Amino acid sequence: MTDYGTGLAGDRSGGKQNPSRGLECVRFSLANAPSCPTHPFSRRSATCSEDAAAGMRREIREEAGIECLDLILRGTISWPGFGKTGEDWFGFLFIVPRFEGALLERNPEGTLEWVEIEKVEKLPLWEGDRSFLPLLFDADPRPFHGVMPYRDGRMLSWAYTRG
Repeated sequence: MTDYGTGLAGDRSGGKQNPSRGLECVRFSLANAPSCPTHPFSRRSATCSEDAAAGMRREIREEAGIECLDLILRGTISWPGFGKTGEDWFGFLFIVPRFEGALLERNPEGTLEWVEIEKVEKLPLWEGDRSFLPLLFDADPRPFHGVMPYRDGRMLSWAYTRG
């Protein structure tokens, strides 16, 4: 996940009920959030009438070809200073334990594939991803809420709470 467009992680079993096997991240640019009628989802947009979960379902449908039957919010992250010009970003992180349909082989951004959770950390990731990825897949059912400030493209710190 190098740009936080759509990143999917899962197992290769192809099963349609794989608890904690799907990952999708949506980032909102807080600098642009007041600009209704659209809010940016990375390089995409959601209408003002679309909440984070609805936007997530649509993004996954459009980019991966699968329909989410369940979404579980695992956490939120504030990324102050993350944007190219230092704007603040905010993200909602979900897992998709149940879906229907077949994963597309490709989309305009590249090849899609299932990756075993244990191997996700070997993928090219943003510096800060390694800080929160374990929280997405741990056994604690409480969502986490984190803050990860950036300056000049570098992560400065990481802190989170649960609950």
